[in-house]
Amino acid sequence: MFQPTFGSLPELNLNIVKLWIPLVLLFVTMLMSSLLALMYVSVPTLIVMRNLTTLCVAILEYLFLSNKIDGFSTASLLGMLLGAMLYSKHDLTFSIRGYALLGLNIVGTSSYQIYMKKLIRSPIFENMGSIGMSYYNNLISLPVLLICAGTMGEFSNFDSRKILQIQLIGLILFSGIIGFSLSVSAFALNKLISATSMMVANNANKFSLIILSEIFVQSTLDVSASIGAISVLLLGCLYSQAAKPLSTKLFIIIIIVFTTGSAVLEYGNININMMHIV
Repeated sequence: MFQPTFGSLPELNLNIVKLWIPLVLLFVTMLMSSLLALMYVSVPTLIVMRNLTTLCVAILEYLFLSNKIDGFSTASLLGMLLGAMLYSKHDLTFSIRGYALLGLNIVGTSSYQIYMKKLIRSPIFENMGSIGMSYYNNLISLPVLLICAGTMGEFSNFDSRKILQIQLIGLILFSGIIGFSLSVSAFALNKLISATSMMVANNANKFSLIILSEIFVQSTLDVSASIGAISVLLLGCLYSQAAKPLSTKLFIIIIIVFTTGSAVLEYGNININMMHIV
C-alpha cells in the first residue's frame, strides 16, 4: 500500500530548497509556537485549542484545494468552535500570550498541512517516499533551527559536560527515534488521506492525553471546561465519520448533551453570582 520508503529522491539543488523552504518555515513555526505556548497554558488547553486546526484546515482546503464541505461537516466544525469557546471561558490557566501562541500554532499547522498536500502532489515530488520527504524536511530545517537557537540565546545555555551523560544520550536517542517515526508516518499518511482527515488522525489520541495530564501533571479542568473539551474532541472524531449514516444521530445526541449541559452550568453560575450580590 505504501510506496518505497525513499522512492525517487530528486537531487538536492536550489530549486528543491526553494520549494521546500516554505514547508520548513511552517514546520519550525509549528514546533516553536507549541513549545512556547506550554510555558503559559496547560496541556489540556494546548490539546483542545489545537483541535481547531481541523476547522482551519477545512477552510483552507475549501479555498485552495477546492474540497467541498457538506452541511453536516460544517455543523460539526462549528460545534467544535463553540466547544472551544466554552472551554476557553472556563479555562483555569487562561493566558492571552498563551492563546496568541496557540493561534499562531493553529495557523502554522493548518498551512503546513495544506502546503504539504500541494507539495507531494507536484510532479517533482509525487514519486518520493515518506523517508525521503522526512530526510529533506529535517535536513533543510537544521539551518533554520540553528538561526532560531542563536537568536533566542540558546547557545549560551549549552553545557558540553552534560552531553556525555548516558541518561541524556539515551533520552535524546529515544526522542529522535520517536520524532523520526512520527515524521515518516505523517508523510506516508498524507499520501493516502486528505489534509483535514490527517488532522483528525493527529487529534485522535488527545482525549487520553488530557486524562493522563489531569491525573499525573496538574488538574486544570472544571465541569464546564470538561464539557467543552469533550465536545471538541468528540465532534472532531465525528467529523471524520461524516459520510456514515449513524454519524447524524450521534451528532444530534452530542449537540443536545452539549447544549443542555452548558445551559445548566451557566444557569447555576448565574444563580451563584446573584446570591453573592444579595
